[in-house]
Amino acid sequence: MHTAATAIAAAKLTGCNVSFVGHGYDVYSHPADLALKLSNVSFSVAVCKEMQSKFQTLNQSKKVHLVECGIDLARYPFKPTASHNGKLLFIGRLTEKKGLTDLLYALSLIPEESRPSLDLVGDGEQKHELLTLTKQLYLNDQVSFLGSQPSEWIIDHANQYLALCTPFCEAKNGDRDTGPVVVKEAMALGLPVISSDFMGCKEMISPDTGILFSPHDIQALSDAISQINQQPSQHRLAQLKRARERVETYFSAHSSAQKLSSAIRGAAQ
Repeated sequence: MHTAATAIAAAKLTGCNVSFVGHGYDVYSHPADLALKLSNVSFSVAVCKEMQSKFQTLNQSKKVHLVECGIDLARYPFKPTASHNGKLLFIGRLTEKKGLTDLLYALSLIPEESRPSLDLVGDGEQKHELLTLTKQLYLNDQVSFLGSQPSEWIIDHANQYLALCTPFCEAKNGDRDTGPVVVKEAMALGLPVISSDFMGCKEMISPDTGILFSPHDIQALSDAISQINQQPSQHRLAQLKRARERVETYFSAHSSAQKLSSAIRGAAQ
């Protein structure tokens, strides 16, 4: 949060209002004088309810606004399909907080004859560890590492897949994803989501729009994969429609802009 400290100092010198938005790494892994920063802003912005509660605990005298990271719905056309390629999809950095070792172990619990394949899109420092674990679990034929792809990749390929699987968790250093955009993108595009009920994910996904499980509960994750693989097409399509409606209502860029605009106007009064 060096930029927040710089902005606060500049605001003190110029007499301006100042605010900042919290991000997982800065808030949970390497917090630097967070309570002090919160006490010296006009307001702060949290991207999920747990972060909002943490900010309010650290400083009860300053306003903390909840403004989710919304997406531009015009960029994500809703194209649900009853059919799919039978593969799970993960998109993101290959890092500890993504819970990918849990995902590989969960896949290994499913009998080979009914086990979905998995495409991992992204790169990162955990790639070698994941490649090694894939071999140890004899998943070489089911797991493909597709590397980094452009941001448009999910738009072009989402509706081909069985589901997006995002088993987020807390890393050993406290780092975590707080409001992952990829979950909202999948819900908007018409791709089912299996996710841990961690941080902002449990606010995005309701019981009738996706499947949630507890972080590091490998058996529950394995069961969720099997459940969605056996889901009737009619149920799948109805769930996808509700997921899209939920994103339109709560997680659009327009909704986020309105919330932030209201916070700025309030601070200026």
